[in-house]
Amino acid sequence: MGGSIKENKQNRKRLKTCLIITTICVFITTYLAFFALDGFGYISRHFRSGVTYLTVYYNGELLETTEYGITSELFNEDLENAYKLDSNYGKVRGQINLFNEYEIEFGFLNTNNWHNVYIRLDIEANDGHISVKQTICFETDRKLFVVIEKEEISSNNKITVFMDGIWY
Repeated sequence: MGGSIKENKQNRKRLKTCLIITTICVFITTYLAFFALDGFGYISRHFRSGVTYLTVYYNGELLETTEYGITSELFNEDLENAYKLDSNYGKVRGQINLFNEYEIEFGFLNTNNWHNVYIRLDIEANDGHISVKQTICFETDRKLFVVIEKEEISSNNKITVFMDGIWY
């Protein structure tokens, strides 16, 4: 409509080029805005494995890591009085073998990825009974500190304080 076929082809070609350039510019602008507005923090908080620190107390005394064995599929590092574990995107699960007498399953599974988690196991043993209290302390993305506890008592030497399905 008005103009030659050659001019119409050139106009269509220019329009395609403009659409491609506009699409690329919108993509780049969106990408840059995402990272300018804490995109790296979002990725850091939601797409990486966190760190969990485990300490064990027996009858009120802090145990050194040489005094008990730990089994976990997560990478762990011996810090003398604690273990440092990878949280595996919201899951920590392991087992402690205490004095080759007690087997204690600990940890949690949650729907969020907390990055600094502290697990404290308080173990009391007397008169053939064992009591284990697991205390989990973590910081949420909203900068709230949350403490969750679970306590179990058993008359045999196997006990679990693993917590399944925690979310905040």
